[in-house]
Amino acid sequence: ATGRLSSLMAQCQALRIDGRPCGMKALRGEPFCVRHSERTCPGNIVEAMFDRRAFGKQFHDPATWSNWVVCLKTIYGFPLSPPELEVFRACTGRSHPRPGGYEEVFIIAGRQGGKSTVMGFVAAYEAALGGWEKKVGPGEQWNIFCLADTREQAGIVFGNIKRFLGPFKRLVRRETNDELDLSNGAHIAVKASDFRSV
Repeated sequence: ATGRLSSLMAQCQALRIDGRPCGMKALRGEPFCVRHSERTCPGNIVEAMFDRRAFGKQFHDPATWSNWVVCLKTIYGFPLSPPELEVFRACTGRSHPRPGGYEEVFIIAGRQGGKSTVMGFVAAYEAALGGWEKKVGPGEQWNIFCLADTREQAGIVFGNIKRFLGPFKRLVRRETNDELDLSNGAHIAVKASDFRSV
C-alpha cells in the first residue's frame, strides 16, 4: 500500500486539454511533470489566464472575460482576431491598436466590471511568470505597486492577488496585511491611495 501511495504521489497532477490526467512522472518535490511544471507554465498572459496550471481555475467561464482578453491583448501588444478588433474599435474609437502594446493605459469600467479581479490577476502574473527576475541584478528586489481608492478596495485587490498566487504559493516568502515578498525577488504592495501613507 505504501509503495502504491508513493507511486500515485509521483504522478503529475495536471490535466490534459481533454480533461484526462497527464499520467507522466512528477518532478521530485513538485506536483507536476517537466512539461507541466510551473517553470514551463505559459509565458503569455492570455494563455496563462485560462491555463489550469497557472490561473485558469480562477476564470471559470472564459466567455465572460472576452472583453478583458481584448484589453490585455491590446496592452501587451498581441494580435487581435477580427471580432476582437471590433471590440477594440468600439471601446477605444481607434481603428487599430499600436504595435508593441502600451506602457500606460486608462480603463473606464463600471461597478462589478471585473477591475479588481483583473488587476489582481495581472499583478500575480507579473510577479510569478513575468520574468522580471531576469532583468534585475542578483539579489535585487523589484516592485509591483497597486493603489486603490480606499483601504477596503485595497484589501479586495490584495485578496485577489493572494488567490491568484495559489498555484505559486511556494514562491511566497513573507506576507503582511498588504504586502508580499516572493522568493524570485518580487515585492507586491497594495495600498489605499492616501498621500500621507503612500
